[in-house]
Amino acid sequence: MNYLLNKILVFILLSFCFSANAQEIISNLKKTKSGVVIVEVNSDFNSKNSVSFLSQLKDCKAFRIDLSNANALKVKTVPTLIIFDSGQEKRRFEANIMMKCEANYNDVQNAINEIILNKFQ
Repeated sequence: MNYLLNKILVFILLSFCFSANAQEIISNLKKTKSGVVIVEVNSDFNSKNSVSFLSQLKDCKAFRIDLSNANALKVKTVPTLIIFDSGQEKRRFEANIMMKCEANYNDVQNAINEIILNKFQ
């Protein structure tokens, strides 16, 4: 199972790295059954407010997508963090009026942990 999961995630990562069109990546994220994935949607004009702890999150795969390529995600503010589980959106953290994510590492990690624990209930 882990082997298959890793292959799927490598495919998504390679798609992200080599595709000029993030819409394909978003489509792949929604179709995959690879577990918990978190996506940060931001823009170059707001890069100083990018979520710094994204790579530190545990038990998930993390990706960044530019706002200009994320129309399918219906993002209203940047940065926005979207947590997917098995291709389904489970949680969304949106920026405040100052274009900063109010959610901290603990908020996001707790949401990921809750999603994982709910699988066992």
